[in-house]
Amino acid sequence: VDAPAATVRKLVTDYRHYEKLIPVFEQSRVVGRKAGATELYLQVPVMHGAATIWAVAKVAPPAKDGAWETVSARMVKGNVADFRAVWRLKPVDATHTVLKLELLVDPNLPAPKSIVEYELKCAADRAVTAMRDHADALLLCH
Repeated sequence: VDAPAATVRKLVTDYRHYEKLIPVFEQSRVVGRKAGATELYLQVPVMHGAATIWAVAKVAPPAKDGAWETVSARMVKGNVADFRAVWRLKPVDATHTVLKLELLVDPNLPAPKSIVEYELKCAADRAVTAMRDHADALLLCH
């Protein structure tokens, strides 16, 4: 991402606006805050809208992990067997940041594993690309 880590972190932790920032989310809203963590409701259509998955996830505050900074989410409840996400940010220099997103979703749907894996790869790619594009837009406006 052609933006400083602080700009990327600001976008990654803007949970209230995920549905506007990341096109894969149909809904996103903050449902609570406890002990520094944020509880976030997320809703995503899958299999071309044939099903919708939702989860309330507990998102930990940004934490250092060596040269990386992580923002981790873990499902509290939802209509899936498991949901986890980890954003990883690493400053390259003062104006560039490496951004990665790791997703795990066990949807409990009668769908082939290959379809679920493909959708997860696409969702992670679209999320990182969207964050990059929003970071670019923020920098252009300043």
